Amino acid sequence: MRTLVEAAPDAIQLTVGQADLLQSIPGKNKPQLVLRTDVANVYGTKLPRTLFSRMIDEPVEQALRLDAVCVVVNLFRIPEQPEVADSAFKMF
Repeated sequence: MRTLVEAAPDAIQLTVGQADLLQSIPGKNKPQLVLRTDVANVYGTKLPRTLFSRMIDEPVEQALRLDAVCVVVNLFRIPEQPEVADSAFKMF
């Protein structure tokens, strides 16, 4: 994380589990947190048998607690895998 911070980007997108790595760095001269609010297993060339893309619980509340400047949701559409999109859309 320190290497990323030293590169001085405006923001870094992280998951809830990674956010403390950035937010625990002292001082005001660190990038802003962009919170990723979904969890998915749809990456890679060999996909698992059961695919999913799900929203985290209480995404806005978690973003506020973590002092994120914005949130990001990745919604997936994969050919012949409608359950991936359907699992994310159920949260809205």
